[in-house]
Amino acid sequence: MGSRSRRVGTTRRSSSSWGLLGSASRPNPPPRSSHTVTRVGTGKIAVFGGEDKPRHAFDSQVYVFDGDTWTIRTGAASTTTPSGTTLLLGHGAASVGETLYVFGGRTGGTNCADDPTGSICETETATLLALDTSAAAGEFAGWQTLQVPGGPEARSFHAMASLEDRIYVFGGCGTGGRLNDLWCLDTGKEAGPSWQCLSLGGSVDGMYPSPRGGAGLIAVPEGDGAHRLILLYLLQRTL
Repeated sequence: MGSRSRRVGTTRRSSSSWGLLGSASRPNPPPRSSHTVTRVGTGKIAVFGGEDKPRHAFDSQVYVFDGDTWTIRTGAASTTTPSGTTLLLGHGAASVGETLYVFGGRTGGTNCADDPTGSICETETATLLALDTSAAAGEFAGWQTLQVPGGPEARSFHAMASLEDRIYVFGGCGTGGRLNDLWCLDTGKEAGPSWQCLSLGGSVDGMYPSPRGGAGLIAVPEGDGAHRLILLYLLQRTL
């Protein structure tokens, strides 16, 4: 595996070139992979989770970059992942306003299916976390675990995207193999967030994207409240 980087870059549409941002600002995130970078609010991004070496989830802090400086958002989690930690890799993340939502991921550790002697086995999770990134430093409450019934099964390396009050989850690596189901989390209801399965997926050629992990997902408005989802393929499994 190649070296991990801590740099942040941006592109300019007119010149189609990369520019380096924030490499000297502190506290910037340590190098990592299998993390998420999510737009939150206006003009900010949030970096969370990942691994600093294979299968080693190592950082529970959220780093928010406003275009000039990094800010750490930390706080004790109320209820967290099955292992009692917010150390995650291969999770999914999306935002509604300035609230960061994280779903699923792996807790890191040994792949005990390959190495039964491992002392800490990696675990797929189905935990849904929310974090208000707008709170002032003294008011920061930390992660909230949302208990929303009827949601997707545990998974990692799935794709997530948001538009308005809705968050979409596609595919990923489940405990029994790669997935191609599609889910929607509606965060805008008065009664609280609710899950809806939009497609259970399947193996019929031409009807569904084939099961995969590591894909990208983009949600774009279509007018009249309709949403179009664009799936960027990666790690496609041959059926």
